[in-house]
This record gives sequence, structure tokens and C-alpha cells, in this order.
Amino acid sequence: MTEQEIIRYVNSGANFYLRLFGDAEHMEYHKNDFYSFIQPKHGEHGVRFAFDVKLENLSEKEQLEKISKLKLLKMPVWWDLQVSDNLYRLINGKSKAKPISEPVDGDELYMAIFPNERMNPTRMPANVVVKMADTPAAFEEWATAVNTIMFDGYADIHPVNHYHLCEKGLINCFTCYYDGIAVAFASVMDDAKICSLEFVATDPNYRRQGFATVVCSEAMSHAFSNGAQIITLRALQPGTKELYTSLGFKIYNYAL
Repeated sequence: MTEQEIIRYVNSGANFYLRLFGDAEHMEYHKNDFYSFIQPKHGEHGVRFAFDVKLENLSEKEQLEKISKLKLLKMPVWWDLQVSDNLYRLINGKSKAKPISEPVDGDELYMAIFPNERMNPTRMPANVVVKMADTPAAFEEWATAVNTIMFDGYADIHPVNHYHLCEKGLINCFTCYYDGIAVAFASVMDDAKICSLEFVATDPNYRRQGFATVVCSEAMSHAFSNGAQIITLRALQPGTKELYTSLGFKIYNYAL
């Protein structure tokens, strides 16, 4: 598989991730002829994001018009990682930088792993156990902890309204317990066996002790055992490259 094909999977994983955020009772999902967006219903809290933008086959004039409309939304936009040089210039007002092989702090990592690249599952000490959040109560515990660690307590992942995604197998969530305390969290989103590793978080009091490695390893093993063809991820430097490369992920990075 070429690097461009792998980046295409990373990109589709981001679009799938955002679409699932919008698939909840408190959220709205809208799709029109050239983009989709999600936002919380009036009075609710949730993610606001535009994504799945399709502009490549339009004239430059049409592209500029639609870029202006997107900016009027005043929400973040996930742009295709493989936009043309010209469209990138129209969006960002500058030329696309050359691809980079070694990201630095502040860059977003685009990574992937195939079944034949997986490492052996991490061996867990007797006082460490990983469980799938496969009940409403377990998912609520998982979502509440991830929201606290990653989103300052705001319910980007709704502890109740997003549980149906677990029931459908669209997201599988895992919690690592140390001496009975929930300390690290991860999940895998599954888009017809094209998967992505998401929501990796560790309680600040338990970082750098290997718990993230353990919970990610279990999440990945579950995905591959259930037929995952590839697992992608997107993550910000610093401090994450070492974790993911130790699990077998390879970097496919562009300065976008």
C-alpha cells in the first residue's frame, strides 16, 4: 500500500470520528452538497466541526466562494490531508510545505499500523487489568474520565447519549485499572474494519508508568482479532510519538 493510500485512510478516519460525534440525541448533523457539519442542539454542549469538505472538482472561483461560506460558520474545519497545492493556497493563503519525515513538537502525527506490524500484547502485572466498557455504567465511567482528562470536563463524549455507538460496535472503549483504580483509557473506532485509535488518555497522577501502552495494546489486539485491516491515528506532539512507535505504528506525516 502506498503512503498516499495510507494518508487517505487517516483522512477518512478523521471524517468518521467527527460523524460519530454528531450521532447522538443532543447533537445535530447536517450534510449539503460540499461539506458536513456537527453541532450541539440549542442549550446543549458538544463538538462544533465542519468536515468531509469536497472542493477539488470545482473552478477556482467556486472554491473561493465555498471557502468563504465555510469561514462564516465560525467553527473548526477538517480539511482533506491530500488537497491539491492550489486549493491549499486558497484555503491558507500560502503554499503547501514539503512533506516532512520527522515531525517536531507542535506537529500533528499521522500514523498507521497493519496486522503484520503489530507487537506482541503488553504483558500486564498482576495488579493491572484492562476491561472493555461494554455496559452503560462502564461506558459512563470511561467517558467521564476521558472528558475530564482531555476536554477539561466538558462532555464532548456524552456519557449516556454516545453509548449506542458501543452497542453497534462502531467504537470499542477500554479502561486500564491499577489496584482497582481507573488510570488509563483508549478506544478504537471501526468503520467497516478500517479502524482508528482514539481518546488515549491517562490520569495525570499515573503517567509515565506504562498504563497507556497497556490499554492501547489491548484495544489494538481486540481490533485486529476482530478483522481490522489497518489502524490509523492522529495525535499531537510532544510526548506521543514514543508511545505509538513502541506499539508498532509508523509515521506517515505531511506538513499540511
